Amino acid sequence: MSLLHPPPGFPPHLAVIWPLMARAFHEHGLPGAIRSDNGAPFGSVAAGGLSRLAVNFVKIGIFPERIAPGKPQQNGRHERLHLTLKREAASPPSRTIRAQAARLARFRKSYNHERPHEALGQIPPAAIYTPSQRTWDGKLRPPDYPGATETRAVRTAGTIKWRGAEPFISEVLTGERVGIFRTGKIITKSTSVRSCSDTSTERNA
Repeated sequence: MSLLHPPPGFPPHLAVIWPLMARAFHEHGLPGAIRSDNGAPFGSVAAGGLSRLAVNFVKIGIFPERIAPGKPQQNGRHERLHLTLKREAASPPSRTIRAQAARLARFRKSYNHERPHEALGQIPPAAIYTPSQRTWDGKLRPPDYPGATETRAVRTAGTIKWRGAEPFISEVLTGERVGIFRTGKIITKSTSVRSCSDTSTERNA
């Protein structure tokens, strides 16, 4: 695996994280999914658990896969990586940001290229790594909504205009278009691809 990290001392905001992720996607290709916990920057308490970073994932064809709340064992290998990283390169932290950055870079080189991994037959990850066949052209594309009755743009306050009303969807989706699907007498407002749909419904007038 390739270890990425934001510059030490910077918060995990989209403006910091996304350029790093985009660079990795250009270099390594696109994964089919990214598994994470439900916290920032990958998840949120918004519709569908989406964060702005997760919306970008959807718009480049990556499925945001999340573990169940309070179940870190569902992402055990990643949690074990965090433990190793903290023990060997972050605890206690270095005296300066520059020193910490150099320390993390040394750990990343060792972890990826030198350290044998038991799960890989005692060889380092770089020895068997191959980039994804899914390349990315750098564009963010809105998701398709096959079968949607209509689509609506999410407004600045996180609402859409619908039959004279302005139901709240999510501020995370401000500026995005969402699909509206009819199922009998129920209108379901999809916040993204089907797997990330908002579960709220609105009775058909």
